[in-house]
Amino acid sequence: AQGELGGPGKGEIPIFGGTDLKQVLADASACFEPVITGEEQVAGRVAHKIDLGASKCPSASAPSFNGPRTVWIDKETFFVLRYTILHADGPQPIQNMEVTNVIYNLDISDEIFTFTPPTGAVTDGAPSPEERAPVNVAQVVRDLANQVDFELFVPHRIPSGFLARRVGLDLLLPWQQLSIDYVPSERKEQNVPAAIIGFTVIQRKATATVIADQIQGAEQADIAGRSGWLKRGEKSEAGTGTPSAAIVERNGTLIIVFSFELLPEALIDITASMEAASR
Repeated sequence: AQGELGGPGKGEIPIFGGTDLKQVLADASACFEPVITGEEQVAGRVAHKIDLGASKCPSASAPSFNGPRTVWIDKETFFVLRYTILHADGPQPIQNMEVTNVIYNLDISDEIFTFTPPTGAVTDGAPSPEERAPVNVAQVVRDLANQVDFELFVPHRIPSGFLARRVGLDLLLPWQQLSIDYVPSERKEQNVPAAIIGFTVIQRKATATVIADQIQGAEQADIAGRSGWLKRGEKSEAGTGTPSAAIVERNGTLIIVFSFELLPEALIDITASMEAASR
């Protein structure tokens, strides 16, 4: 497929599976309330236009992206051809991605798909024995420090039984951001968002605008003697709701630790343990 398709973070763009529309809608229902509103042409293909509504699994790290969404999927292949997000606080589009040209089933040499990950990289998919070994978070963060223009930090107090599943830069975002996902060790290989079963640490460059956006609805909190913020999430019986988050600014870096699972006090403790990673 040719064109650009990205999003505000891992898991934000729904890449639907299944071979029929019923399965597509079922997949989307995990975090949305999808409604088919018609058919339109996108990139020369007939596409289902589906109104997803606002996310039932809102982002703590990018709350402005929690507004209503619309997705256009190829009627035959279910490939996402267009995706629009409206700002959470108003009707203006905050992000729009659209495929301009798509060709399926091209004859492509296997050599095109040969890739050797760089040292310390964490890959998705079936893990090799080496990938099952614990991730050296401090080392990976140090290696990534030279790729961003803000200071990076490493948490040193992790709840018992949790380990890092992913450490990396969120390359689809229009800004530089580091994410560290922690999950229970026995669920490391499950394809479930880390914040649902564990917690995620987000780091990005702190600006007045970014801080104001992130601390909406938060209360003041003391985090290791520093002035920080705490968001107390809410969870419904259906399993939807908003995550809790501890937020602090350190040396020009905004650190956000959020989770649907952990108590707010646990998130404060993790955030308070963050120490600078030497470059």
